[in-house]
Amino acid sequence: MGVIRKYWKRGWAALLCAAGLLPAFAQEGEFDPVNPPEPQVMYRVKVTAQPEEAAYVSGTGTYVIGSTVYVGTSATSPAFRFSHWLKNGEEYAASEYFTFNVADGDANFVAVYDYDPSNPSEPQLELRHRLMLECIPERACSFNRTSGEKVKEGEMVYLRAYPSQGFEFQGWYCNGEKVGSNESLNIEMPTGDVTYYARYVFNPANPGEPQGGGQMDVETNQPGDVNGDKVVDVTDAVGVVNCYLGQGAVDQGLADVNGDGMVDVTDAVAVVNIYLKNE
Repeated sequence: MGVIRKYWKRGWAALLCAAGLLPAFAQEGEFDPVNPPEPQVMYRVKVTAQPEEAAYVSGTGTYVIGSTVYVGTSATSPAFRFSHWLKNGEEYAASEYFTFNVADGDANFVAVYDYDPSNPSEPQLELRHRLMLECIPERACSFNRTSGEKVKEGEMVYLRAYPSQGFEFQGWYCNGEKVGSNESLNIEMPTGDVTYYARYVFNPANPGEPQGGGQMDVETNQPGDVNGDKVVDVTDAVGVVNCYLGQGAVDQGLADVNGDGMVDVTDAVAVVNIYLKNE
């Protein structure tokens, strides 16, 4: 068996020599090809911030030994101020950006930040709450603003209630207490959701149904007076619009000022035209 291996090696040596891959002076038993090169050594570079939410960082990755890595950081907010870098737990650099040559091991870099909200100051959070508006009884009035809108805390708000036909205003109420006697009210938005109630009683100014036919002294609403206050003005136009939107308690028949069988914006325009004509 050893003889076979010997002649097998000799045959390969002759073949490689003929191909120019083995020096001609190589003697029997001296065939020793060069080993392939070792694979390149790789090291891990990790870059983080302390605290994590303070900054963006760059440079993390796996690199071949001898590589140049660009490491950097930038704050996520003016409230965080860069202090220094740590490398493997020890203070390393004072600049936000630097280059690092990968040498003989993994490297862990940490960008250390200080929290400094006074440089500059943090923006103040704007708190808003819901302002609810309700009529008592329901549909006894409409309002100059939409119920449930959010209002900034501490902001001054103007409220106005518009009575439906036949209803008499009794006052504004909040948290069970009367807070206003006029249909107009200015309030300061509190530190939470709040509900204001406009209280009314049904008290039609006109007498009931006329007794017998031909009664001449029964008062009737003039065209455009949709809220029954004997005056045609902008509040009547608002009442028409609220009726069109399905809000308030304006009578459909009165709101149909132009008599076309439907309540829409053209009726509000008709009210305004009557108002301007009376001026």
